Amino acid sequence: MANGEIIEKIAFIDEQIHDLKKMVIESDSGVKEDEVKLAARAWLTEAKKFEQKWPKTAPPVLEIIKRDRKYSE
Repeated sequence: MANGEIIEKIAFIDEQIHDLKKMVIESDSGVKEDEVKLAARAWLTEAKKFEQKWPKTAPPVLEIIKRDRKYSE
């Protein structure tokens, strides 16, 4: 898997976590907080698996994505 593909997959997973949290916060649905946490952890676990394939000399992709999101919100 090419580095670009890894970054794209990690970014997609991280975006899903962010969107899920935002959706739950903004909705009055009966979604249980524990279920949301479990789903977010599962996605984060997948992202970390991809991140392990990333070259060790590069900064952690998840940290870059989180930092970018802070500045764009």
